[in-house]
Amino acid sequence: MEKEFNIKFRRTRDEFINLSNYNNEYNIYNKDFDLETGLWRYMDFSKFVNLLDTNSIFFTKPNKFRDPFEGAFSEQDFIRLIGEPPSYNPDIRYDYDTRRQMLINESRMLLDFVGVSCWHLNNTESAAMWDLYLRSGEGIAIKSNIEKLTNSIQDDISFGQVQYIDYFKDMASDNTYESLFYKRSSFSHENEFRLIHFDDIEEPKFQEYGVPIISDLNHLIDEIYVAPTAPKWFVETVASVVKKYNIDKPIRQSSLYNNQSNVF
Repeated sequence: MEKEFNIKFRRTRDEFINLSNYNNEYNIYNKDFDLETGLWRYMDFSKFVNLLDTNSIFFTKPNKFRDPFEGAFSEQDFIRLIGEPPSYNPDIRYDYDTRRQMLINESRMLLDFVGVSCWHLNNTESAAMWDLYLRSGEGIAIKSNIEKLTNSIQDDISFGQVQYIDYFKDMASDNTYESLFYKRSSFSHENEFRLIHFDDIEEPKFQEYGVPIISDLNHLIDEIYVAPTAPKWFVETVASVVKKYNIDKPIRQSSLYNNQSNVF
């Protein structure tokens, strides 16, 4: 059983890597980017300190995300894989449901061997993202761009822009890893750009939640933004911590709700 799964993992991973070389309607959108397009990573202060302390970006296992549809097949994908769901004959329906659940279980196992890093694709900061990910004033946003992010990591990664679809009407993919680049339309405000990194199935190195991947932070980071509602003492604390880690980048308090831009 273990040998069969190892073969399935390698086949699915390699198929995904081949798919990522295309840029079609139902393939990963990762071509023709302006490499200077802005990327943002919003986080709380503790995660920011961890980033500096470990000098790494954390790649999270998809099954640890909040959205249960991460890496899921759409209804159209299931139709392609196992046919139309029967509306009669309990025995046939049972067989269909069994095969569907087997696909779901296999996909969940495959998702345990990949990590994802999520970024917001935008040239300017986003009020919605501040509000969504930072429930207090003590938040940080790292500003980077596609070139800086992808080149700051030496490990093998794949990347692309998430496409937002109707999971009842549209196709995602029959490849579990490609499906990570599709989300429900309800999340389109995230305008997400993703990096993924595969575990070594022979010598797994992922922890329970994922794995930290070393990154050249001075290459990665363009600017550091502090939440617009943060108190002055917090901004000064961020500046002090950044200095201790020898990160020589501008620190700005977001001027989202006023007419000034404070640079520290």
